[in-house]
This record gives sequence, C-alpha cells and structure tokens, in this order.
Amino acid sequence: MDNKRSISRKISHWRCMIRSLGILFWVPFLVNDTIIPSVACMSYVHYGADEHTYSGIVYNVQMLSPFLSTFWIYLHLIQNIDVKGNEVFYVTNRMKIGEICFFYILYSITNTIFFVWYVTLYPSLIWEWLHLVIIYFFMAGMAYFLSYLLRSISVAMIPTLCYSFLAIVGSGSKAPVWSFYEPEGMSAFMFGTKYVWFILMGVLFFALGGILNKRYTSY
Repeated sequence: MDNKRSISRKISHWRCMIRSLGILFWVPFLVNDTIIPSVACMSYVHYGADEHTYSGIVYNVQMLSPFLSTFWIYLHLIQNIDVKGNEVFYVTNRMKIGEICFFYILYSITNTIFFVWYVTLYPSLIWEWLHLVIIYFFMAGMAYFLSYLLRSISVAMIPTLCYSFLAIVGSGSKAPVWSFYEPEGMSAFMFGTKYVWFILMGVLFFALGGILNKRYTSY
C-alpha cells in the first residue's frame, strides 16, 4: 500500500512538473516529432533511402535536438532558482537531480519515437540514437551544474547555447574531441573511445550539480 501511494505521489508530481511548463512543453515534440521527421519524409519521397536522406537525418537531429534536451530542464529550474519565494520548492524536496533525470528520460523518449523509422531505413542509425542519448545525458548534467553554479537560468543558458552552436559550426569535416557533431553518425568504435568520456563528463556534471544544489541557499 505504501509503495502504491509513493508511486502515485511521484506520478502526480511529474504531472505537476509538466503542467507547470505550459504550452512550451510541446516545443521539443514540435521539433523532434514533427519538423525533423517531416523533412526526412520529404527527402525520402524525393531521393529514397540514399546518402542524401541519411545525411539529412544525421545533420538535423544533431543540429536541433542536443540543445533542446536542456529546454525543459531550464524552464523547470526557473521557478527553483530565478523566482522570488523559491524556498517553497526546497521544503520537501531539496535535491532536484531526480527531476532533472525525469526530464532527461522523457526527452530521450520523445526523440526515440521516429528513430524507430529511421533505423528501419538505415540500421546503422541505432548507433546515432545511442549517440544522442549520451549527448542528452551530458547536456542535462551541464544544465544542472551551470544552473546552480551561476544561480541564474538566463546566464546558465549562454554557455550551453554557445557550446551547442560551436559543436556544429566549428567542427568542419572532422569533429574535434570536444564536439558531439559527427557528420557520418556515431560508430561502435566511437562509442568505445570518444563517447565514454562524454558519459563520464555527464556523471561529473551531475555530481557537481548535486553538491551545488545541496548547498544552495539563495532564497
């Protein structure tokens, strides 16, 4: 009975978190589940399952979805950091890491829906899906850490946006080690070398964010 009540309370809390985002909650769905698939569909109708369609999918998901993975997180943390009277959000639930993870998982799910279709066209894109899930984790940790480090959501968004922009436009034909952009998509080899470090950095960001969150007293 206690477990059922606990689960019910969590679900109710998650619903409240989603409702608090208002109409902006649907922005990632618009991009990941409408715009990108529509462009991919038009390319598929015109070119078929060729290199052009493949490159378009890889480019669009890497250009648009990584920064958007922080969109819900930053919106949610506004009330926890920027709004006066924010102490009420720390009375019963001081640590926000669980809420950040909830939005990370939910966002990953929204981008998985149409990846089922992408993978049926190009089976190798299963690695690209994993690539994005890793980058979302890294970006979520970065957003959590920067929000409590800088104590301002608008300021915290600046380095996140700059990194996302530079990762795309500053990479050229070969992505530097710090960039998540992979023009050919991620491979199994990259996962075992480069992207293990992105996972570790994501863990570090979450850990540091948790420490700063615990010490946060700017009410």
